[in-house]
Amino acid sequence: MKNTINTVTWDHLISTFYTSGGPTTRERTFREFKQKRWRLIKQRPLHQTDSTDLLELLNLGGTQTNIYLAALQSLAVDTGILPHPILPKRLFSIRTKIPSVRSRWKSIAGCTQACAATAGGPPSKSFGKPAQHKPMPPPSKSSPAKTTPLVTTGAQQASAQL
Repeated sequence: MKNTINTVTWDHLISTFYTSGGPTTRERTFREFKQKRWRLIKQRPLHQTDSTDLLELLNLGGTQTNIYLAALQSLAVDTGILPHPILPKRLFSIRTKIPSVRSRWKSIAGCTQACAATAGGPPSKSFGKPAQHKPMPPPSKSSPAKTTPLVTTGAQQASAQL
C-alpha cells in the first residue's frame, strides 16, 4: 500500500525518523518523542493536522521540540507525503534563555570590580548617579574664535593657496 497523506500518521513519520543517525542520536530522539506533549499529534493523520496543533506542541516543548518538529515536517515534505509545510520555518525559531535578574546583577557587580581593579582604586561611590558636569564658560568677546569649514570647495582651496 502506498503511503499517502490520508494514511500516514505522525507516529509513522516518527518511526521513520528513528532509523536515521547513530545509537546516541536514536537514544536522544527516543527520549524526546517519549514525552507526553507528543501525544497531541502522534495518532493524528497528517492531513488532519493544522498549524494550531503544531503551535500548541511548540508552546508545550522547548528547544528540542522545536528542532525535532521542524525535522519531522521537513522529512514529510522531502519524502512527498506533505505537499507543503504546515508551519513556516520562521516559527521554528530557537528560543534563547533570558538570564535571571540575579545573574544580571552579578555580572554588573563583576564589571564594576574589574573596572576598579584596572583603574587602580576602589569603585566610585557615585556609581549609578548622574554625572555632575561643569558648565562651559561663555566665549570671550575680545578674540573671535577662528573656525574652519569641514568641507571646502574648489574655489576656497584656490583662494587659500594664493
